[in-house]
Amino acid sequence: MIQENLKEEIKNRLKLSDVISKKISLKRKGENRFVALCPFHNEKTPSFNVQDDKGFYHCFGCGKHGDIFNFVMEIDNLDFKEAIKYLSEQAGISINNVTIRKNVKLLKILQEAKLFFINTLSTDEGILARKYLIKRKINNALCKDFDIGYAPPRNSKMGLINYLVKKGFSYDEIVKSGLGKKKDDVVHGYFYERLI
Repeated sequence: MIQENLKEEIKNRLKLSDVISKKISLKRKGENRFVALCPFHNEKTPSFNVQDDKGFYHCFGCGKHGDIFNFVMEIDNLDFKEAIKYLSEQAGISINNVTIRKNVKLLKILQEAKLFFINTLSTDEGILARKYLIKRKINNALCKDFDIGYAPPRNSKMGLINYLVKKGFSYDEIVKSGLGKKKDDVVHGYFYERLI
């Protein structure tokens, strides 16, 4: 989870067509539009469109589309962190490794929260939520496929905030993750008594 301002800075400094033209041959079709043979499937007529002003590409043949990050991830088989590193180097932006480590920790908080919500659904506190799911014909397989969980009531002794603190996360990290808010020097969870 890299900060949005870093993503925007990369997009502001790099033209999508410049990045893509390093991998495939583009033909100009206007001031901000280019076409090419799609690099993601075999074709004889160009159906791959690049629009610099909108910052996205789209193939009308195979349906592949995305922004500058999607393209380098797909074409070079990179994960998002690797794509950020590659593109920041292209843009002349120095990435602070501390920032990356902080964002990795925030991602871990969100992963732990997901597990907490999923596990809470199967506890006594989640019984009404499970009955509601049965009523809506949402079975266990669907719950598993979509990682459906349950946020317990606000006054629950074992709420999300206490769970995350026991897992070693600080209150500040919980607030930064978007899972809680600070009010009167106490951190409260945003989500309670709901399917999630």
